[in-house]
Amino acid sequence: MTGLAVIAILVGMGGGWLFRELLIKRLRTGHPQIFSELGEPSSRHLSSIVPRFQDMQLRFWKFVWGGQAFRIHDAMVSGLAVALIICNITLAAGAIALVWSVAASAPPDQPAATP
Repeated sequence: MTGLAVIAILVGMGGGWLFRELLIKRLRTGHPQIFSELGEPSSRHLSSIVPRFQDMQLRFWKFVWGGQAFRIHDAMVSGLAVALIICNITLAAGAIALVWSVAASAPPDQPAATP
């Protein structure tokens, strides 16, 4: 179970990076107005924890999770947004399964030894 959880986490992270990068490239080339409204993000900006990129990250994730990506009427953007959402769900499910697996395999509390 732990091995499957780790594989799900790795697939979720790798797929998320790939589909995020492809979505950014598609928006940059096919929809420059929307790309500029999002703050012209790069994959490096979206994976950064630097506070100055937080607003850009929030706009991008609201664009994907809020359904704005599906209102563009571009099949490529919609497909990449769906793939990105699935990867995020896979990552979350893998993390939950890993925590569950580790918690289930922990030895039970030992009673205190009395002298």
